[in-house]
Amino acid sequence: MQKLILNIFIFIIKAKANKAAYQHFFTMLHTECLKAMNYGTSGNVLDSGEIETLMFVNKNLNSECIVFDVGANEGSFAKMALNIFSENLKLFCFEPQKHIFDKLEKRFDSRSNVQCFNFGLSDSESLSMMYGNDAISGISSVYHRWLDHFKIDFKL
Repeated sequence: MQKLILNIFIFIIKAKANKAAYQHFFTMLHTECLKAMNYGTSGNVLDSGEIETLMFVNKNLNSECIVFDVGANEGSFAKMALNIFSENLKLFCFEPQKHIFDKLEKRFDSRSNVQCFNFGLSDSESLSMMYGNDAISGISSVYHRWLDHFKIDFKL
């Protein structure tokens, strides 16, 4: 079935490629394909595939789990991980933006199995600019990503 669908798309693309009238269609198709592969959707833990991954790990792991939440934002992923693993989890949350980190730390200050750190992770020590689409963006990054296909304007 997947091969049939792929062949239909290839036929359509070959027949309509480079036709200005179909540009909007191909832009929408591109956007939906990226979403289907979880590109650009990591800001929402409910539809990113992360829940299923954590449930699989929890089911198949017979010991305490250690999880690093890099770019923890306000802790949506961390909260979900704690709900799935309960106390059988050590959670390390990293959030470089101070105003967001303060909310994260307050949210988990009573949890002995959660440690929050107000810095990002890298292969080297450095200072970096953060890009995002708003002050508490769940998709902020040190990379100035092109997300126009999601109608997201990244700025400093």
